[in-house]
Amino acid sequence: GGRGSGVLGWMLPEKDIPTQVVFYLHGGGYTTKMPVLHRNFLYQLAQESKAQFLMVDYRLAPEHPFPAALEDALVAYDWLLHQGWEPEQILFAGDSAGGGLTLATLLALRDMRKPLPVGVILISPWTDLTGSGESNTRLADLDPMLIWENLAESARDYAGEEPLNHPWISPLFADLNGLPDTLLLVGGREILMDDSTRLANRMAEDGVEVDLVIEPYMGHVFPATGPAIPEAQRAIE
Repeated sequence: GGRGSGVLGWMLPEKDIPTQVVFYLHGGGYTTKMPVLHRNFLYQLAQESKAQFLMVDYRLAPEHPFPAALEDALVAYDWLLHQGWEPEQILFAGDSAGGGLTLATLLALRDMRKPLPVGVILISPWTDLTGSGESNTRLADLDPMLIWENLAESARDYAGEEPLNHPWISPLFADLNGLPDTLLLVGGREILMDDSTRLANRMAEDGVEVDLVIEPYMGHVFPATGPAIPEAQRAIE
């Protein structure tokens, strides 16, 4: 069925006419959403960047397991192209589970030979739902936010009947060839750190232009903590 633009939320800069759009997939372990956090964050990004932000309200597990969220993201991107936006005016971005979903969306578009956006920003992306990252144990005591047991439950809810290492569920295990230029931001005190560091290595091996920024003392999705935190303000800029 068609999904109307009721599932899409726009954030616009106040002073500038936006000539670019950022297609944004929010985090929340594929099972929850935090609209206030993300609206505030995207509003701030819109003011700084002179781009407008489109937040996609994709369906959530466990009611709607994989591939529901991916289908919604693909439909929303299609809608955006039909609005007349050119791929070179579009950036993809996402945090946490939304970062993984962003990658899955890009992989699906690439495999369907559809036009890819010009670049992608991933903020603490969750790329490995099997939890094989060494930081999972190494940083467990330093991470104030994430507990792997909770993430593991969300991972099972999301994957449904599919294996956790399916490349569109855990894009760390995908062939990443041909993906757009990527900026990766991650905190040095989050158990998902290796979901970013390993992704950056895999991307480089597959010929993707990738920049990895690790903020050593920061936690999960630190740019969204707001301008009072210097590291967050730097990331926003």
